[in-house]
This record gives sequence, structure tokens and C-alpha cells, in this order.
Amino acid sequence: LPFVAGPGVNREPVFQPIGGQPPCLRIATATVITAPRLPYVLDRTGFKRSKLYSLIDAGKFPKPMKVDGCAMWPESVVDEWIDARVKDYKAATVAA
Repeated sequence: LPFVAGPGVNREPVFQPIGGQPPCLRIATATVITAPRLPYVLDRTGFKRSKLYSLIDAGKFPKPMKVDGCAMWPESVVDEWIDARVKDYKAATVAA
């Protein structure tokens, strides 16, 4: 369940499985931040680990957050990156 911010609410990060996915980070803020780990990002992008990290090194994919040594990406950042690639693809298809 999402965390709700308010007076007296514990704001410590907590790892939870979400929808059958690997554990991810949820942080209590005014909005819920879902930050899945590497297997989820690989599944969403279709990349292998080496390809994803080569894109990160080239500055073509967002760097992960590090939480206790674990790489995590805010889900919204991954979705925005995918949406931008789809937009680029559509623009190139129309131009061709």
C-alpha cells in the first residue's frame, strides 16, 4: 500500500514488492515515489544489463539512484525516457 505523508507519519524508506515485481523503494512524500530495481528496468526497456549500463555511461539513459548500494530508478523517469524514445520514433517515421 502507498505511504501517506502527514504529521507523525514515519518517513523511512521501505522496500515492498509491487504487483509481482521485484522489491522497490517507496518513499513517503506528498506523492508516492516508486523506484524499481534493475530487473524491472531491464524488463521495461528490453535491454540486457550491459546495454543499459553502456547507455548510462554514454549519457543516453538516466543514472540510477543508489540506496544502500542498490541501483534504483524512479519509475516516472523510466517511463519518461521510454515516452521520449516513442516520440522520436514517431517523428522520424512521419518525416520519412
